Amino acid sequence: MRINICISTVKHYAKKTIPVLYTSLLRAGIAPNEILVVEGGHDKRRLILPPPSGGSITIQTNHNSFDFTSLIEIVEHNIQSDYWFLLHDTCRVGPNFKKLLYKKIKNNPDKVALTYHPSMNIGLYKYDYLLSHKKRLLQSKYTNVTPDNIKHYKDRAAAEEDLFLWKVKESPCKDVYCKKPRVTQLVDDGWYPSTTQRIQEYFPQLDLYKLKANWGQNSKGKGIVTV
Repeated sequence: MRINICISTVKHYAKKTIPVLYTSLLRAGIAPNEILVVEGGHDKRRLILPPPSGGSITIQTNHNSFDFTSLIEIVEHNIQSDYWFLLHDTCRVGPNFKKLLYKKIKNNPDKVALTYHPSMNIGLYKYDYLLSHKKRLLQSKYTNVTPDNIKHYKDRAAAEEDLFLWKVKESPCKDVYCKKPRVTQLVDDGWYPSTTQRIQEYFPQLDLYKLKANWGQNSKGKGIVTV
């Protein structure tokens, strides 16, 4: 069984965020041809092939479907792999990521979530499982996101979180990568191109780091995760 990595990003952030995640994946032993980068928010769809020396495929696409951008490209254009592991461009991985990633496919699951709901849609998806939900995935394809209406689409995307992991009743999610509590800390290392202060969550059972913006602060200035 082969697991490929798909990364959902958007054109305004990709040039700064993708190199960080991409480099960490290579260091973890993921081959370049096992990585698919999908940049949403472009004026038209472009397929950017790697040079003859090798590398990864990048798809620039004319929709911005947030977390689901890469999954939509996979089902709409039949990009095959036994499994796809979905990552955001706000993630990084450690050196043990690949070894831990493959531990969950022994029983041929349809899907494995990063953690219990809410899992931010991050997880392992069997290709055949994604195809079985192609129609519903395409309903989450946002082709007209603008600065004026982006809040509406972000709210819709938030309501659809875990739609294909925990919320599909006929095919329940039976397993997670990270059952133990995640480790949370404040960070400000400047690698993500945003002025919003973010926290870093670490999922030790997968050696995966995730930056998160949706959090609050108490009266002492200490971060509190809100989702």
